[in-house]
Amino acid sequence: MLQCVFTGRAQDAYLTLIPEESKSYDKVKSIVLKDLESHFSRWCTASRVNNFEDLCHLIVLEQFKISLPSFVATCINKYKVKVPSKAAVLAEFVLTHKNSKQFNSEVERRASSDF
Repeated sequence: MLQCVFTGRAQDAYLTLIPEESKSYDKVKSIVLKDLESHFSRWCTASRVNNFEDLCHLIVLEQFKISLPSFVATCINKYKVKVPSKAAVLAEFVLTHKNSKQFNSEVERRASSDF
């Protein structure tokens, strides 16, 4: 029954349980939470999160990129911008200069110094 409710990683974790274990709420809760915590830990490590401020930046930055056109989010990823305020500056620049002939060289120049 829970299989229909879970999606993504939670569903994957649930499917690793044998049928007998899937009837135990405590077992289901434990395996799903363990998997999600493990994924979260790997995400933080890969993103070089070392403290609460880094975590806040990461979460805000991810939400910000979701709201942007994909080519802008790709540009933010390409230059490995880690601070939301700097990502906003880059996003604004990309959106206002995307049709410029010198766009790529200007973004490269700015990225190496500003971001």
